[in-house]
Amino acid sequence: MRLARPAAALAVALVTSLVLRGSGTLEDANAALQVMGFDPDRAQLLTAFIAEAVVVALAVLVTRAALVASLAGMAVGALEFQATFRHETTAAMAAGGGAGSFTALGWAATLVTFVIALAIVAWATASLALIVRRWLVLAAADVGALARRPRRRARIVRPAAVVAAAALLAVTLPVFGDMVNYTPDVDMRSGGATVAGSAATAEVPPPENGPALPPATLDQTGVVPGTAASGTAQPAARVLATDRPWERWRPSGAGSTTVATFPGPWVGGTKPSAQVTIYLPPGYATSTLRYPVIYEVPWDLTGGWTTAGDMQATLDSLITSGAMPASIVAFVSEHGGAFVDDECANAANGREWFDTYLTQTVVPYVDRRFRTMATPEARAVMGFSQGGYCAATLELRHPDVFRSAVSFSGYYQAGIRSPETPNAWRPFGGSPALEAASSPLLMAPAVARSLAPDLFFELSASPHEPFFGPQYSAFASTLHNEGISVALFPTPLGHAWSAVRSVEPKALTTLGERWAALGVFG
Repeated sequence: MRLARPAAALAVALVTSLVLRGSGTLEDANAALQVMGFDPDRAQLLTAFIAEAVVVALAVLVTRAALVASLAGMAVGALEFQATFRHETTAAMAAGGGAGSFTALGWAATLVTFVIALAIVAWATASLALIVRRWLVLAAADVGALARRPRRRARIVRPAAVVAAAALLAVTLPVFGDMVNYTPDVDMRSGGATVAGSAATAEVPPPENGPALPPATLDQTGVVPGTAASGTAQPAARVLATDRPWERWRPSGAGSTTVATFPGPWVGGTKPSAQVTIYLPPGYATSTLRYPVIYEVPWDLTGGWTTAGDMQATLDSLITSGAMPASIVAFVSEHGGAFVDDECANAANGREWFDTYLTQTVVPYVDRRFRTMATPEARAVMGFSQGGYCAATLELRHPDVFRSAVSFSGYYQAGIRSPETPNAWRPFGGSPALEAASSPLLMAPAVARSLAPDLFFELSASPHEPFFGPQYSAFASTLHNEGISVALFPTPLGHAWSAVRSVEPKALTTLGERWAALGVFG
């Protein structure tokens, strides 16, 4: 009997594991997690825990052999994640530069944390399964007889064991939080950017009307004027102003924020309303001035913009020092919508209409409610990652609303499918025509040559990063060849909030100089 239960538990675990894998259940779970917004590596981590929990639960329910079932479940979870762990270890050991450098201590902490997480999942699942099994037995047998059975004396847990367990959890829980919130290999490296996802090479179309910009240009910070219809570059003075007229009314103090709530521009989202956080610059309450406006999409002034980007403090500092003009900044959130990433689009299935919401609801509201310079020349749209794509496509689609865009680590093909953009295709419904009509790389060549000199883009990325680098290079070349000026801010920090934090002061200062060149300050 003593050997029968463990053997049965192993058999149940093996059969359950084979059924989960053979039926495609684990693949479906992984895909569902990616739809929810997890990159492939984190999705695989969670899928491993799901497989482990199912195996342990069934083995305990059938055999009551909790220890053997737990060990078998841990083995299944480890096997499910081992390929991803090996890949991440290899990548971390080969990393360098902006990707950070391998740290053996962090690698060991990651491995220990994973094993402990497997053990906790197994213990919790087995404990719950034993409770369920007992109630199932009570329901099927003589309740009275079972109730009269003598209870075993509870084992006393030694205080030293409790202290040791608490100390171990105190060390491993933060590592586990990093693995789930960022990427499983985040603590294997030091000194690099924290990003979610693995690298993939993007295939991008070449510029239609000319050659790509040389690598030396893409590696340097500076303005690349667009070529005019005659083939000559625009004069530099036409692109950026050399003086800063806003210094004459430089304010002091700190800015403030207010929140506006709108009916959600979606059907079937998780929230009925959408919020816009509006930053008002220092001096707004006591002045009569009108201000240019930056629209940040598609996130609110929380999370990365606050904790990593330190955006409000940065704006206060730049404005009061005179580095950038006092400006209103509206942070327009997609949170609560029908799509994990809505790509700032009007979705093909009609379930979300962020594009229309921003341009026909939010922008008119801000112009009515606040003292703005209500002209396209005095409006810019800005974003990071998905927001970088949004910034580019919104300016090209609505040059009558925005004349400047700031894109931090954006991509410039609508619906692009990659580990970094697992949900980008969903709002477009897989329609090639809709994706083509929403791809900045294809939209820029359609801009009228007479309008091109009035448009301006600021792009920041690592030119040598496998996915975002080719996107950055191709879009910069396309803009230049189509007569649209672009300011380049290459960064070795890659696709990370640390890169945004380091570049945003230069980007916002340059935006003010662009506004001055367009004459928005009179």
